[in-house]
Amino acid sequence: MDIRGSKLAIYGDSLSTGTHGEGGYEEKLKESLGLSETCNMAVGSSSLSKGPKGCMADLLEEGKLPEAADIIIVWHGSNDWYWGVPLGRQGDREPFTFYGAISYVIDTLRREFPKAMIVWVTPIYRMEKPDGGENAGDAFVTPNKTGRTLLDYAAAIERASLLHGFPVIDMRRLCGIHAHNAGYYLEDGVHPNKNGYVLIHSILESEIRKLIF
Repeated sequence: MDIRGSKLAIYGDSLSTGTHGEGGYEEKLKESLGLSETCNMAVGSSSLSKGPKGCMADLLEEGKLPEAADIIIVWHGSNDWYWGVPLGRQGDREPFTFYGAISYVIDTLRREFPKAMIVWVTPIYRMEKPDGGENAGDAFVTPNKTGRTLLDYAAAIERASLLHGFPVIDMRRLCGIHAHNAGYYLEDGVHPNKNGYVLIHSILESEIRKLIF
């Protein structure tokens, strides 16, 4: 597959909308990969699973799909932790748990775009108090109202990728954002700033090129 001229669709939350960090990563990626078109379906504060407004499961149910897509980026999981979406278990098929939503999303996208490459991006560091929580903390070690940490949701993505067979870009490991450098890469402890998106773009470009060629 020649990546130049390809069409990219993006599903995610506010990290993908382009409203932070002077435009986010979408236009950078379009230029550096030579894409012909991008379609951004990201919704701020949204989750993957059903419940929170604008969740990806609802978008797909409503038929909010690009006209065509060769590459699809899904960057969800962080707000499922924030809102306290039930994690569920491997084998769930309905989008009311996180595992079930992964299955639903992958099945739907594959049915609609059987030749597209679907790439999941794992959540990055965030310092915040989850919905219904008492204290702010590193999401990867701070339990939400269901008792789950962001690490649990990230691990679910990794396990689901083995079950369903889709590639994962491990942004958590590759970008290396943590408590001691968050002030350089994040606007507010959650959303990347310009420096953060320069880093994120370089990782996305590199990893997508590895998958294509």
